[in-house]
Amino acid sequence: KKVCSVLALILFLEFTDSIELIVPDEVTGQLRKSATIPCIYTPSAQYIVIAVTWYFDTRKVLIQRVKRSDYIPNFLNRDRIYINNSPGDVSLVLKNLAYSDR
Repeated sequence: KKVCSVLALILFLEFTDSIELIVPDEVTGQLRKSATIPCIYTPSAQYIVIAVTWYFDTRKVLIQRVKRSDYIPNFLNRDRIYINNSPGDVSLVLKNLAYSDR
């Protein structure tokens, strides 16, 4: 099963620096299992993550983290999705995959 998404990562850059996000084009998972859509970067003291937003079909917000608070607009996803909280890792984790996650 294919799970596609686009990630927007808003960063505060103290210097003229750029960041490279490593995200696969496609992720597969099994129905009713968990899947992780990896998104990693090299942490640096030159930038601070302000907000992370995962979108579905470039329009629909799945989850948004601002500082340390998560906002999940769809009530049905509230216990099913989260963003990793490790330096350099803002991967999206989907628990209990459903057909509607395509």
